[in-house]
Amino acid sequence: MSYSDECLEQLANWIDHDDVVQESDEQTDKVARRKALSILSGIGIGSLVFQRALSAQIPSAGEIEVSHIAAAEWVAGVELDESDRESLVNELNAVRATSQVLLEAQVDYAIHPAVHMNVHEDPQQVADSNAKRNGVVISLPREK
Repeated sequence: MSYSDECLEQLANWIDHDDVVQESDEQTDKVARRKALSILSGIGIGSLVFQRALSAQIPSAGEIEVSHIAAAEWVAGVELDESDRESLVNELNAVRATSQVLLEAQVDYAIHPAVHMNVHEDPQQVADSNAKRNGVVISLPREK
């Protein structure tokens, strides 16, 4: 029996014997939801379908709202108070705005990369060159 067959069988047994879900306890509901999601992700259908469903709910443009945080709380199985939600909304919108500025920045080929790697086969070449970049001398220690 393959792993996905085992997961399907476990899901079928869980659906047939849903005595855990019949209780009205909130903590039990969280456990049942997590168990169902873990079984579905074990089969390999949960993550992709779930991600697409979540991404369809959140607009690609515009600001993040408190309702989006509430939906994320439900997914994670946690509860936040109103001040934490507002704080998260403000922080996430600030990060999103900063990211948008970075994405819109025009970087052409005239701008040098932040890190430049110059590979030499002979270490002596590097030691002799003493490559000077922006006032920094890069050299390897000489062998004695």
